[in-house]
Amino acid sequence: TEFIIDFFTIDEIFNTKVLNLIDHKLLNDIPGLSNPTSEILCKWIWSKLIDNIQGLSKIKLSEDHGTGIIYTGE
Repeated sequence: TEFIIDFFTIDEIFNTKVLNLIDHKLLNDIPGLSNPTSEILCKWIWSKLIDNIQGLSKIKLSEDHGTGIIYTGE
């Protein structure tokens, strides 16, 4: 069926590895995010997910309409 990973599974991984660590927190106080620019945050999220989501190819982080970053692990 070419089904790679269930969205529910992605949500569980994201919530556990990323969201629960940053939600309602001061990003500057989180290890690795003392300077939480969009670029640094995107790379930080990548580092939390790459070993847990097979086939992860990019992270897209949007600040608002028209601005943001795409990180591909390079």
